Amino acid sequence: MVRPSLKTRSSKLTYIVGTTFIVSLLFVPYIIKLEAKIVHLSSSAIKSTDDKDTNFMMMMTTGDKGMLPSPYDSTVAEQFFIDTAKSLHPVTDKVMTHKYGRMYGQFLLPFYKQKPNMKFFEIGLGCDQHYGVGASVALWTKLFPKAEIWEAEYDEACAKKEQEAGNLGGIHAVLTGDQGDVDVLDRWIQESGGGDFDVVIDDGGHKNCQIWTTFLKLWPLLRPGGLYFLEDLHVGRHPKYSATYGPLCSKGTIVSEELKKKLDGLLYSRDSDVKFLTCQLQACVLQKVEDA
Repeated sequence: MVRPSLKTRSSKLTYIVGTTFIVSLLFVPYIIKLEAKIVHLSSSAIKSTDDKDTNFMMMMTTGDKGMLPSPYDSTVAEQFFIDTAKSLHPVTDKVMTHKYGRMYGQFLLPFYKQKPNMKFFEIGLGCDQHYGVGASVALWTKLFPKAEIWEAEYDEACAKKEQEAGNLGGIHAVLTGDQGDVDVLDRWIQESGGGDFDVVIDDGGHKNCQIWTTFLKLWPLLRPGGLYFLEDLHVGRHPKYSATYGPLCSKGTIVSEELKKKLDGLLYSRDSDVKFLTCQLQACVLQKVEDA
């Protein structure tokens, strides 16, 4: 085989390099345009995300009954809830220890959008929290300025102290006592004008019979279409939380098992007063049918 001379190989190399250089010069303007377009698209995407956050915040604070967030925007609602909670001090454990921004972002924020004057009741002021009392109260009053907000707390002395110190502004009243006591629940119902809540959040004692006795008393009084949130259900199988009992709740009751019965009723009965039952990590939410 005859090998090409050094001169011939050099000429071919020069030709290839030169051709490549010329072609690259021809395509440089197109590459620059393409990169510019990519940058523009990236900037647009970032701006679109920012606009979604801004629009959602405006929608929540103006009280306008316009378009609700689409299912695609549920993550925006969740993040809005989380960001709002973390902007306060102290920060509620609803978004630190737990991930309750999921259910509150998906269900509670749109509910307030539809009914800003909702009658709202949370059990558990947080007197036993190491980070301070009333973290969730600050969050609710910030998110729901038009709502009628009620709280309940086991520790009466703590609740009174916080009220006298002016730390619970923006709420209607604080009811006190043990939520596992039927007589206390009857008093709460009377003092709150018959119950008649749109939203109930149980973040109270966490013992199964406290939770379930409260549910059995308040669920029938929940307004049609209302929401009932149950937090911290993950402790239900621990012996410490299933040792109590009462006239409406037998010893050994576990709330998650009772909710399974509710789910069976929802699936197999036409007479269920539950519109939906949705659970997430450590918590569940039920909505009552509108014509209940």
